[in-house]
Amino acid sequence: MVKMLEIREMVRLVDLTSLEKLEVNDGDLRILIKRGETAPVPTITEISPQLVHSVETERNDQCESEVSPQTHIVQSRNVGTFQSIVRLGDNVEMGTLLGHCSVPALNLKLEITSDFNGIISDVLVEEGQLIDYGQPLFKISGRKELIHV
Repeated sequence: MVKMLEIREMVRLVDLTSLEKLEVNDGDLRILIKRGETAPVPTITEISPQLVHSVETERNDQCESEVSPQTHIVQSRNVGTFQSIVRLGDNVEMGTLLGHCSVPALNLKLEITSDFNGIISDVLVEEGQLIDYGQPLFKISGRKELIHV
């Protein structure tokens, strides 16, 4: 049987993330939580080409300054509460456990692993913060491999 606290946690999860709906089946019980309709987004009928170009240039400059060719961003593959295991400056290899993404209401604890060799140069989210699918979590700076002859 699902407790009221677990239902509140599920509603909070849908509310604070980009999930459109969450469905949980527990025996004879089915819970479906859907995001309500949002207000219509105003549309712009004419866009100045100069404005588009300046926004793209500005966005590209920001991306280049944040990530060097030897920097890799680890993104969330799940939605839930973030828990880090590594710290700034830790050496990581491919497959190293970096942290967890947990959904307490569903008793899920999903692993966040590195898909890059390097050093943790930045942790982009706070411990206990709700994270969304695709959200950047860590920056890993590549390290030069030593070749022993």
